[in-house]
Amino acid sequence: MREGTRIVLVAVPIALKGDVPYVMTGSDGFMPSVELRHGSVPEALRDMMARRRSSGVVRAEQLALEEGLDGRSPARSLYVVTTTIEGDAANWSPCYHYLPWEDRRSQGDQARERGNESGQKWVNPEILAAMLMETIDTTSYSVGQLYRRRINALFGTGGWPWRPELAYERFMALREAVVEGRINEDVLHALGVGKLGDRERHLARALGVVRNAFRSLSVPTELMPRHFTLRQLQAGVEGVMGEHRDSQMFRREITRAKLVAAAGGLVSDAPGRPSRLFRFRIEMETLRELQTMTLTPPVVIEQLQSETLDAVLAPQDDAALREKGPRENAKRR
Repeated sequence: MREGTRIVLVAVPIALKGDVPYVMTGSDGFMPSVELRHGSVPEALRDMMARRRSSGVVRAEQLALEEGLDGRSPARSLYVVTTTIEGDAANWSPCYHYLPWEDRRSQGDQARERGNESGQKWVNPEILAAMLMETIDTTSYSVGQLYRRRINALFGTGGWPWRPELAYERFMALREAVVEGRINEDVLHALGVGKLGDRERHLARALGVVRNAFRSLSVPTELMPRHFTLRQLQAGVEGVMGEHRDSQMFRREITRAKLVAAAGGLVSDAPGRPSRLFRFRIEMETLRELQTMTLTPPVVIEQLQSETLDAVLAPQDDAALREKGPRENAKRR
């Protein structure tokens, strides 16, 4: 990138509401953006999110730096911003409104019901894969085989597993087919696929990064409330990943990875007996903070850290009291 090139920061804010991931867009339908004139990138992003009344923990991670197509266009620096939805959610839209094939939690009649409730028609990724397969170049057997293998790997067909984190690569496969004239965009629209523009491209890239973080130790802890049940955590993970998880296996994975700790207290989040409240372990919070930019104002961070410390000490104090009781009773005897 040449010296003196103007840089526009483009944020892709993603948040969770229950089991649905949301993305923030402006009144014009585009991602929040601001030209970097003075100050640092964190300051510019923090100011941009503050104007949109975002509160709670806000963290950012760079996605890519895209240079302008000509010498006069500014470069675009893309950031995924993960946070929680606070107050008015008017500027937030479900991510799967823009990428309907990425939600694989329901199929058939259940998928249609889910789509009707959210206002978005569910799109079967296997149909998209079949359409792409029909565009294979038959003049070269080796090229056709490589393309067929690529599509199967991206869309989880032909015996290949579905890879949630490949959201960006799936989007680009569809977009390239449209741009090259191999698939008619009107046919995609009839299936329920919306625009395949830069907004959707940025979202697909951001969603892939967030999904990949869930597969590693850098769990986006800021997407969840400070205290949650394991059922709520599983619903949130399923929402972001766009696929169901076995409850017992999920809990074993959480325990083995030491992601959460008891926060103390019970809550009724479903019919039946109350569920225990958990929080992310401080080690997970610290790791996430080291690997991303924290955009939360310092005063809010101090308050949250104080509340987290109280949550850490409280269960230990309760356990100490429980141990102390039997010992005192034994001494009296």
